[in-house]
Amino acid sequence: MGHKLHFEYNLLENPLTSEIQPTYISLFNGDFPALQKGIDTFNSEVEWDGMWNIDDAKTRLNNGWKLITLVLDNKICGWNWLDVNTKTTHNLFVSKPYTNKGYGLQLKKFMLVLSKQLGIDKLKCEVDDWNKNSIRVQQKAGWIKIEET
Repeated sequence: MGHKLHFEYNLLENPLTSEIQPTYISLFNGDFPALQKGIDTFNSEVEWDGMWNIDDAKTRLNNGWKLITLVLDNKICGWNWLDVNTKTTHNLFVSKPYTNKGYGLQLKKFMLVLSKQLGIDKLKCEVDDWNKNSIRVQQKAGWIKIEET
């Protein structure tokens, strides 16, 4: 079993720049068939036994979680979850054809702006040590690694 890296972002210590948010990143609009296609894409690209399914997504949303989606070419091809109760982000993903183009970083920036609007001062996340792209995005977005378990 791999290790998990724990990151933290303090919104009080790191003021956000006033960048215009791209229109292709937004809160999930309720289109569950499109989300299912995105989940299917994830499952075809990544072998990970911790993946959530459409029922998990509905439960998360009903529990107040926020789902930020990346929509390109009329399909959901990336996301990042925010559990507002624990102030923890989960499951950053960008589909392979769209990686290394800055979309992961834009998802994280949108997450920070949303968190600030929701009155959240500090965020946490954990990343599996094999997920090099996500680790790179966390660091590039200014998250601080606080622990490894």
